[in-house]
Amino acid sequence: MKVERKTKIDELWKNTEYGQWILLASKGNNKEADALAQKMIGKYPFSLDAIGKELSKKIAKEINGESEFDEYLETLDSEDYELVEFLISNDTFGKVYDYLKEK
Repeated sequence: MKVERKTKIDELWKNTEYGQWILLASKGNNKEADALAQKMIGKYPFSLDAIGKELSKKIAKEINGESEFDEYLETLDSEDYELVEFLISNDTFGKVYDYLKEK
């Protein structure tokens, strides 16, 4: 995957509070991640799961099919294995595939 394309997809989620929570939690920074989660829950009238679903919709709109999303995850995996393990174990972006099927 080209760096520019990956960067564009990264920017959809990594620069959000939810993305920051993911990054903190994937590195084991549980205290900071929990504090950010509480802040988000207090700020938005819905759950972290609902925030993740909305973010998944944004990513699915940007992604050009399942193969590009697979390529994106493979690129992420080569850069940060723990991050991808966290994404998979929490089914964080599993909904992206669902939304891609609806396209």
